[in-house]
Amino acid sequence: MARERTTRQPAGPGRTVRRPRSPKSAVSASEAPTQKLVTAKPRRRPIAPRFRDIGFTRRALVLVGVVAILALSYANSLRIMINQQRDLATANAQIAGRSAQIAELDAQLQRWRDPAYVKSQARTQLGWVMPGETGYRVIGLDGKVVTEDGASSTISTTATTDQIRWWERLSSSVQAADALPPKG
Repeated sequence: MARERTTRQPAGPGRTVRRPRSPKSAVSASEAPTQKLVTAKPRRRPIAPRFRDIGFTRRALVLVGVVAILALSYANSLRIMINQQRDLATANAQIAGRSAQIAELDAQLQRWRDPAYVKSQARTQLGWVMPGETGYRVIGLDGKVVTEDGASSTISTTATTDQIRWWERLSSSVQAADALPPKG
């Protein structure tokens, strides 16, 4: 007993309309074992072989593209951040160096405020002596003053009392200019 089927709309692209079977064409399974029912399969667009072999879907490709775009945008931000950290480290190093230099200059200023340090520096660097003391200098073979550590100094080897003061030299040069030239 064959049931009559109603016609339907196609379920998708490429599908055909099914028509109801007529009672004449209804054949029992025992009468026609070799006859096959042919059903129309929906046609799909074939996927390109390169994507079928890899196993990527369109969603996966879109996801990879979005991740790549995000990575590029974050890479630029990361580069900027690394440059700023490097600049900050350089600035901190400069600040630390200058702070150490300031501390050293402050310590030196405190030493120079001490009268005993000033006296000792006047003795060693300038060769000065206190009133009533006798100063001695050792002169090396090269004619320069030898200091305590054995190095030569640029201190003048003549005593300050032996030098003529500048105004005395000036007055003597004026007197020499006023004098008459010698005859002869």
